[in-house]
Amino acid sequence: MGTFTNPLNGQSVVISSAGLINGPPPIVDEDAGTITFSTTFKGLPEKIQTANGRVLSRDAGLITFADTFDLETGEFISSEVTVNGPHPEADSDFELLCEVVSEALT
Repeated sequence: MGTFTNPLNGQSVVISSAGLINGPPPIVDEDAGTITFSTTFKGLPEKIQTANGRVLSRDAGLITFADTFDLETGEFISSEVTVNGPHPEADSDFELLCEVVSEALT
């Protein structure tokens, strides 16, 4: 959990989460020369609210990230996101946090 406060006006935003995070062992594809890490967040991966409790954004349910890297260089190749449930942050290409936090702090 984290709280961000604008020192000029005292407005605050709280970002929190609750639930489980897990994933299987990495998948190595030697023929393709890649390694893929999958991480699943179950529950409430992100809730953004004002300090007085008004909810600005809430992600809930399951969201899985499958990130693939080059096996030799470690260079990032791709990321695939799978969602089940409302995930406005993922739907916004992960820009919603900046938008709602900036608006709430001004």
